Amino acid sequence: MACTIHTFRCVHFACATGSTTCLEVLDNFAQHSAQAQDILRRELVERQIDYPVRCPMCQGPIDLEQSRQDAYKALSDIEELISAAGQQYDELGQKYHDLPFSCKAKTANSSKAALAHKQFAINAMSREDDPFFGLWHAIVELIFVAEELFRSKERRDPVDHLDLGTRLHVAEQSDEQSEEEPAGGSVEVADLKVVLGMINEIRQSIGAIIVTQMTALLEGIEEISAKSSKPRKPDYDDDDLPSRVRMAQTIAYKRWTNRLSD
Repeated sequence: MACTIHTFRCVHFACATGSTTCLEVLDNFAQHSAQAQDILRRELVERQIDYPVRCPMCQGPIDLEQSRQDAYKALSDIEELISAAGQQYDELGQKYHDLPFSCKAKTANSSKAALAHKQFAINAMSREDDPFFGLWHAIVELIFVAEELFRSKERRDPVDHLDLGTRLHVAEQSDEQSEEEPAGGSVEVADLKVVLGMINEIRQSIGAIIVTQMTALLEGIEEISAKSSKPRKPDYDDDDLPSRVRMAQTIAYKRWTNRLSD
């Protein structure tokens, strides 16, 4: 079953499955937020809905200490999501290699299956160099920067640390004063604002990964699998295949397993 992820202008998010409406999510936000992490471990995200406001749990004056705790938890949750997405990627790869060669051959020119073929059979690049994982690496780097900035006791210019594509408009954000400015030193408040902004940017990037990339891989696997109703045994020395095909199968599988160890 697919799910929908709901993100906000704060560290909280929610997930809902089935035909749950946006209104139902907002009305029962605490429940949907509490179960979000578990849902993302089990289900693929079909779509992401981003709200340009803070969630129902973050209405009213901002509590600085609570915001700090929420930010720490959000960063931890994001790291877990990236790890879960990586595991899901590996599982899809194994499923691809368990499919019959005939299915792959029949979908060699299928645009829907192209990404699955590329990632699990053709691509020989390490994950560090593979453009497919470029966004993943950027998120990990942003998490590191956010954690370092958040833990720092000295004032640093956050813009100097954000040399990844977007700079989160930190300079603009720092000039904007919220009417609900939390109590605390201006240095700590400013750094907290930057971290919260980074978390929002990271969540958007995660949406691109789990909504776009992983869904495209899953659809590709389903497209390939649909060409045969016979499940393939994980035996790459099938005597029914010509020797050159068996060799190609073995090379593709070894190429993929080598990428797993990157």
